[in-house]
Amino acid sequence: MTRLYAIALAATGLALTSCSGTATPPPPVTPVVAAEAALAAAGHIVLGCYAVPACVAVAPKPAIKKAYDAAYNAVTAAQTVADAGGSPDMTAATAAMSGLQSLIDQLPAT
Repeated sequence: MTRLYAIALAATGLALTSCSGTATPPPPVTPVVAAEAALAAAGHIVLGCYAVPACVAVAPKPAIKKAYDAAYNAVTAAQTVADAGGSPDMTAATAAMSGLQSLIDQLPAT
């Protein structure tokens, strides 16, 4: 048991010393990264809404799912272009996110 404790303590010390260096700056926030973050936030709102019957009465699940799927596909397509080193056209992703946001704006506060 003492040997495991010593190994764990040594590993913790190594981990702490490796973290004490200078911080690496985060990568820049690109339009694709911002769209992915907005899509993730919208997904959390939509999932939370599915649990509340009053929400689903305002914007039915099929309409929300269709808008979310369109936004997901557009953002994924933009990410694919960006991953390949290209400059993605964010027009489709922006339009799809706007459509999803308009449905979310109609939802009652939960």
